[in-house]
Amino acid sequence: MNLDGKVAIVTGASRGVGAAVAVALAEAGARVACAARATDTDPLRLPGTIDGTVRQIRDAGGEALAVPTNLAHEDETERMVEATAEHFGRLDVRDDDGGAFRHEALRHRETNPPRAAGDDRDLAVEHWHAFTPSSAALGCRRRSGHRPWPTGTQTRR
Repeated sequence: MNLDGKVAIVTGASRGVGAAVAVALAEAGARVACAARATDTDPLRLPGTIDGTVRQIRDAGGEALAVPTNLAHEDETERMVEATAEHFGRLDVRDDDGGAFRHEALRHRETNPPRAAGDDRDLAVEHWHAFTPSSAALGCRRRSGHRPWPTGTQTRR
């Protein structure tokens, strides 16, 4: 796959599948915006940060940008897209690997269903990481003269 000149956003790029996808896209020639909450200055308990993924990409000769983003907050997901488009000048690829779903959240919901949208962090992440970036990315593509993605290619899930 040749992605020379393309720009990608990868959520969940601090570790696991998201980090691996970000590195693979960069190896294929894409310039990559790595988005997640974990940074070198504000790490999480789990290993890995977006800064580490960006270093790995740059050390291999690729171009990457760290975009700290909490996917549970709509304004941050919109800023993620805007920062990527501003830095790289376009947006071509989105890969959604971010998420914070916890099994204990299911047990909690059985006895304490959320009363309002903001009451459930896990549900908020799963919702916003899919819908808000898609909406913001489509607006970015339209403003830059690109057509929206063909059906089924804007997210992996």
